[in-house]
Amino acid sequence: MLNKSVDLVAKLRAIGVFQDFTDEALQHMIAGVTERRFQPGQVVVREGDPGEELFLVEDGDFQVFVTQSTLGIEREVSRIGPGGYFGEIAVISGNPRLASIRSVGAGRVWVFQREQLLDLIKRSPSVALGICRRMASYLEQARQEVRAVPFVTLDRYPGLKELQTLIPPRIAALCQALVIAREADEVTVALVNPYEERFRAFLQNVLRQYRIEFVAMGEDDYLRHRSAPAERKSDLAAPAQVALSFVDSTGKEQFSGQHETADLLQTALGMAIRAGASDVHFEPGAVAGRVRLRIDGNMFPLPNAVPPKVFAQVVSRLKVMSDLDITIRRLPQDGRFPLQVGDRRVEVRVSVTPCQGGEKVVLRLLDPQRRKPELSGLMHSRAVVSLTREMFVAPSGLVLVCGPTGSGKTTTLYAGLNELWSAGQNISIVTVEDPVEYQLEFATQIGVDRASGLGYPQILRTVLRQDPDVLLIGEIRDEESAAIAIEAALTGHLVLSSLHTDTALDSIARLRNLQVKPYLLAAVLRGVICQRLVPQICQGCSQPITAADEHVNFLRAQGILEPTWTGPAHRGLGCDVCRATGELGRAGVYEILTVNDGLRNLIEKNASWAEMSEVLTPQIFIPMTRYGRFLIEEGVAAPERIREFFPGKQFADVQAL
Repeated sequence: MLNKSVDLVAKLRAIGVFQDFTDEALQHMIAGVTERRFQPGQVVVREGDPGEELFLVEDGDFQVFVTQSTLGIEREVSRIGPGGYFGEIAVISGNPRLASIRSVGAGRVWVFQREQLLDLIKRSPSVALGICRRMASYLEQARQEVRAVPFVTLDRYPGLKELQTLIPPRIAALCQALVIAREADEVTVALVNPYEERFRAFLQNVLRQYRIEFVAMGEDDYLRHRSAPAERKSDLAAPAQVALSFVDSTGKEQFSGQHETADLLQTALGMAIRAGASDVHFEPGAVAGRVRLRIDGNMFPLPNAVPPKVFAQVVSRLKVMSDLDITIRRLPQDGRFPLQVGDRRVEVRVSVTPCQGGEKVVLRLLDPQRRKPELSGLMHSRAVVSLTREMFVAPSGLVLVCGPTGSGKTTTLYAGLNELWSAGQNISIVTVEDPVEYQLEFATQIGVDRASGLGYPQILRTVLRQDPDVLLIGEIRDEESAAIAIEAALTGHLVLSSLHTDTALDSIARLRNLQVKPYLLAAVLRGVICQRLVPQICQGCSQPITAADEHVNFLRAQGILEPTWTGPAHRGLGCDVCRATGELGRAGVYEILTVNDGLRNLIEKNASWAEMSEVLTPQIFIPMTRYGRFLIEEGVAAPERIREFFPGKQFADVQAL
């Protein structure tokens, strides 16, 4: 018994948070220790369980994993062997478990109770001080390994009550967030949990007219300073807050024009920036022109019609700003210009097309300083993020992102590059895009210029001589670019690219049609992500709906929801935050396919779609139907929005997976 006691004391001292404990304190800890044995496959703790016990492994191998029951997937995080431990942070904080753990084979552990530790802390202030010191060390290590988020004290920030009008009370309470400072087009937002990607992404939509810096605050600080703010005004109704000007080819700021022309451009672009519009449409008409903004995929018109004379002046001014020929009115033209918005610069792509009544101009707004996309912010499941991250950090091979135009493929590819760079910065990344939309500090980016004879094939042949480790190809669109991408993947490069296909398996057929030999495709393909975008429910006005809802009944009939499914499901009622639409921002609806040995063999044999479907287990394939169900249950998307993707029975063959 004495030998066991000495051995346990030594093992406890090896755990970081207990290193400063005295022998007497550690003896108190082991007073309530118990031995527990586990059979192969037996679950020790489940994700979400209370953190009441610390486990020290004596024998056996234990698997740490995360799951998502709706999607039917499970991903291993790590393994813990003899001498290892788990639950030390949970037993100190009392917070729920962040992952599940099971015994791989027969295993034996020592179990320490949280009540023993709490009793020890009450008896000895030095123990509490030692834990605080070690926890501070943990936090400092995490700060260095993960992005740093400063911690602030709210007493140092005056005027908090006035700034709270920027975030509606319900959203502030949901995210436990407060705006603590504002300067021009930038705000500082304090969060109790600044690493919660779901809250950060939603606040980016609520405050989309601002650049946001996130900081951390204590929960007590938040509860002390929160108050009931005044009513928040709609973004589109608010006047322009930041001066706008365009930058000419010499780098000088210029006015947007004179009188009505300048007023219209300032109003349209100002509203577009504040509302987070992706595009601004200037559309001619028989009697008058109009201006509409595309926000979250929907079109919103500006309230006033534009007289024909003013509309023609605006079109001419936009051509001048884009270095286009104002005398050409019967041919399409494309250009771009930088827009100065306060102290930041937004790139504007310009497309001019002749049409009935004159010329239509569409402006695409590209903000290079927007928040870098991250997989954890795009996907709402840790298990899905783990599955997708594994594709992107592969040492070589081909990863495809598929979907129609405007479905967010480039954003997902950029998020994958961010994962690669975060995993290790000793790599060379080159992108070939048409056009380059956002500047990546860690990559060499090359834009396609067909007018100069620089198409995808020409650039790719040159790039492969530039010693890249990772190559992003904006799109595989012809046989030559497909052949070069496959060649690069075969020779040890990781190649990321996109295709225009409706499903993940269709991408295999598409590459076959581009004359990629089946045995080469089987050798290089690592995974496929197929995606669409769906409007997100506004959390400021989200309300539960009944299980008898007509859209829920339709999804049950299609097999997307279980016949006995009873919820939960939500829908936005409409509020000032979401412009009375009930929706704010968009979320991805994903279909994810990873290639294992069984599927690889079928690809090599040029198997049919039906044959490949038979080997798609939940661990390698997440159909879009199941991901749609997941978004409904998470309260991210309304049932009617998911229904729009599945109007018929074409997905019945994968609904049982």
